[in-house]
Amino acid sequence: MIQLDDHEKQFILYSKNWFKTTDPITDLKIIWSKYNGNAPESFDDRLIYQLLCEILGKVMSEYTDRNIARFFKEIFKIHYEYKKEINVHDLIEKILEEFMMLPVTLVGDLGEPDYNILPRKEIE
Repeated sequence: MIQLDDHEKQFILYSKNWFKTTDPITDLKIIWSKYNGNAPESFDDRLIYQLLCEILGKVMSEYTDRNIARFFKEIFKIHYEYKKEINVHDLIEKILEEFMMLPVTLVGDLGEPDYNILPRKEIE
């Protein structure tokens, strides 16, 4: 079982739609600011990408159905097949999609979403 830090668990819960979302990068900065203590606007988008990559590395080292090489191959396939420029926002969204599909048995108990950070997603 993967050992995740509290902020990493909240990032995964975010990807699994437990929180009301506005803009993923802004939302993730708000989550990170809770654990870091700095204002969300002080974080660069690339920092959020780096934090997500660290979680991705932990997850992919244990998740035998996927691997990091295949994951990034899929991302670059988008670039080459569709001639779409890849930016940090695309990469962050792709990682969040990957987290959304993670089986709970792999990541274990993620705890409760911290609704003091972001509001609860309204059930439609």
